[in-house]
Amino acid sequence: MIENNDAWIKKNVKCCACGCTLETSAFMTLCITSKIATWKIPIFGSLDCPDFPPRATAYVCDVCLINKTNIRYCIEFEISTGQVTYHDVDSLVDINAASCKKKHYFGKLINLEMSSPARNKFMLKAARERSVN
Repeated sequence: MIENNDAWIKKNVKCCACGCTLETSAFMTLCITSKIATWKIPIFGSLDCPDFPPRATAYVCDVCLINKTNIRYCIEFEISTGQVTYHDVDSLVDINAASCKKKHYFGKLINLEMSSPARNKFMLKAARERSVN
């Protein structure tokens, strides 16, 4: 079992912009991309909205962060097996803006493009059904 995940990441994961080691970086910066992740770890998602697509992430070194170097790869890894996979950013699917326009309120999916009065009425009804108000 790995006791220190940060140490493992610094040792085994390379910068997703320049490819250098992260061991010499003071910080490990995890960047969130606008690409869909088809793997489990590490990703950025939303606990509040399960329909929010999981976003691919990338670690960058201090130099690339300061220089705002473009990310070339997104990272996938499994600490327990030691497997690290780099996904070319250009090969990943962009997050569709429409997929981020739906939200769950009290277990009911609503479309955020609804007019404000209609959305508010729906949210109030959902809240009443759950005895929130």
